Amino acid sequence: MQSNILSIKARLNQLFHVKREMTWVAAGQMLSFLGAFAGIKVLTTVMQPEGYGQLALGMTIAGLLNMFLYGPIGQVVGRFFSVCREKNELRVYFFILKKAHIACGLILLVFICLTAILTNVLAGGKWALLVIMASLFGVVSGINVSFLSLQGAIRQRKVVALHQGIDAWLRPALAIAALYLFSNNVYFALSGYILGTLMITLSQWVFALKNAAVKEHWNGTSPGKKVVRANVQEFYAYANPFILWAGIVAVSMYADRWIIQGLFGAEEVGVYVAIYQIANAPIALLFGMINQFILPIIFEHVAACHESKTVPEKPMLSK
Repeated sequence: MQSNILSIKARLNQLFHVKREMTWVAAGQMLSFLGAFAGIKVLTTVMQPEGYGQLALGMTIAGLLNMFLYGPIGQVVGRFFSVCREKNELRVYFFILKKAHIACGLILLVFICLTAILTNVLAGGKWALLVIMASLFGVVSGINVSFLSLQGAIRQRKVVALHQGIDAWLRPALAIAALYLFSNNVYFALSGYILGTLMITLSQWVFALKNAAVKEHWNGTSPGKKVVRANVQEFYAYANPFILWAGIVAVSMYADRWIIQGLFGAEEVGVYVAIYQIANAPIALLFGMINQFILPIIFEHVAACHESKTVPEKPMLSK
């Protein structure tokens, strides 16, 4: 009898944790949803459709960096945190991921410079500056994606929700402030985006280090080459399909903007992107909530199964 009561209490406690996590996930997604709508409304009014179209084209550059580089890294962050924690290899996990971000940053620095020079020759300084600013935003937001994935893997739902929601409001707010304080052009709008996301990323870093497991292994000594090589191969094998299929995703998501730019100009791009974002927002909200809630639970469950070599009867919904 007593064991049944304890079992019921455990189940109720589990349901309470699940409900609380889902509430925070929904709150974060809703804040992002509302912030995106407010940003579209105000930025299209302040910048006019042509300026917003240029901003949308710049965001495709940041999106490409996310798809081919930072997106796969973020997937690795979310997938392998629980695995490395179960294997007591978080020191290796953080060592590899920090090295990956440093390497990507250095490679992108050279790539951005070369691309900006080529763009300046072919399309003029205006587009070259757009490439530089959009690429810098892509780098900052890519690092932020890794921290979001890490916080999600730790299942710090409240931290993720607050940072997501604040980011969605802070970026357009700083962009609008830059437009009014300096000049109404896309470069200053992107500078506001960069500053806003950089502030969120730094805050994410501070909150991540408050977690005991992260803090303990964040600055550990360099692991052996053999174990690093084995983990790198495993990480890359998981990330490789995301990289290989990124080209098709990029075409499906961004080709229409550049086709419209080539045929009609930036003003039509602005109108098209604003309408598309509004129409697509409910679906993005739904799938964002599902993925953000379910994936950390699945990965944690798989890591526990892998470590114990057994299959639990029921998914591990909470710690």
